[in-house]
Amino acid sequence: MADSNRQGRILLGGLLALTLLPLLGAWWLKTSMNSEPWGTTNHGQLLSSGLTLAQVGLENLSSEDARWRLIVVPGTSGCVDDCQTALPTLRALHLRLGKDSRRVARTFLWDGASEADASHLPSESLNTPVMLESGVYIADPLGNLVLRYSWEQVGTPMFEDMKHLLELSRIG
Repeated sequence: MADSNRQGRILLGGLLALTLLPLLGAWWLKTSMNSEPWGTTNHGQLLSSGLTLAQVGLENLSSEDARWRLIVVPGTSGCVDDCQTALPTLRALHLRLGKDSRRVARTFLWDGASEADASHLPSESLNTPVMLESGVYIADPLGNLVLRYSWEQVGTPMFEDMKHLLELSRIG
């Protein structure tokens, strides 16, 4: 009888430990964080404003097909210097995606004066109610602008983010 009571106490202690250990671990993580947020793995600037393609006047891009979009937005003086350097890199990035490249479309936004800058890319007129900063944007298949990259980030950092998004995405 004493042996069965002892086994019952050991079992009860084990169950309590299994219940309390995760709670104590979570409490320890929360207190050891020093109120700093955990890091992210993306290289681009995460757009948390909820900006959509329709809000920037590009609703035809979101309704065309369910594909991820790399949207090139040139500066106010057109596509010069950094932008021109980034265009071949974007083409190489698109090819580097391999079988996933069909899930991604590239678009160049132009203001009329810089239409010839990227004649090899599908282009859309930049007649938007919301001003976008110069750079490259990633839009998801649902039409949400997700990430923004400066010209210096176009290349491997952008490729790593795009590959990661395509791996995790069930859409597009």
